[in-house]
Amino acid sequence: MLMKLSALDLAIIISYFAIVLGIGYYLKGKIHTSSDFLLTDRSLSHWITGIAFMSANLGSLEIMGHIGNGAKYGMRTNHWYW
Repeated sequence: MLMKLSALDLAIIISYFAIVLGIGYYLKGKIHTSSDFLLTDRSLSHWITGIAFMSANLGSLEIMGHIGNGAKYGMRTNHWYW
């Protein structure tokens, strides 16, 4: 099965990466250590930053992975998810 991307698909993908890279470029001067990145320089509690870190990782896996599998394989993807 061959998937073809339309111009709208490419625009969404490019804009997503542009936004993520823009945020990273904007924040690169403010984050100097791993404590700044992971613990927000201890301005938030550990459990809040841990939940945010896990949700970011799992959210990207769910959105990008399962949408791509659903487009390629159809409803069979739901059985894998459960």
